[in-house]
Amino acid sequence: MDNKYNEVYLETMTATLTELLLRSVTLQTNARMTDIAIGQLNERVLELEEQEREIEDLKKEIALLNIVKKEYEGAKQSIDHVDTFRSQLASARQEKEDVVRNYESQIAKLNEQIAYLQLSPAKRKKLDELNNPTNTGITEAIEDGGEF
Repeated sequence: MDNKYNEVYLETMTATLTELLLRSVTLQTNARMTDIAIGQLNERVLELEEQEREIEDLKKEIALLNIVKKEYEGAKQSIDHVDTFRSQLASARQEKEDVVRNYESQIAKLNEQIAYLQLSPAKRKKLDELNNPTNTGITEAIEDGGEF
């Protein structure tokens, strides 16, 4: 029986040692795999943090671009106002030139009338005859009236 006890004892010890050895190897493998997974996750976290910083930088750029866009729109609106003013100014200038031409024409006509009126009545009659030769003949015939 002593021998049997020793065999069972040895088998139990061998089985226990094998079981402990398998558990130890499994635990060590799991520990190493966990370390590898944690390392990969840490790398991914660093990548995500970098992307988050890039996103924040892009948000800042977008905010600056929105400010530039508002300034551009304000400048564009000012330019539109200037263009409208310029076209109104050109229209007003054209109207002024038309009025000046009209007044100059009227002044020239009035100057001609003044010069005509400053002539003596005889010179006026002679000038009228030169300007309207057909009317003069008709006027004399009408003035005579003829005999009935």
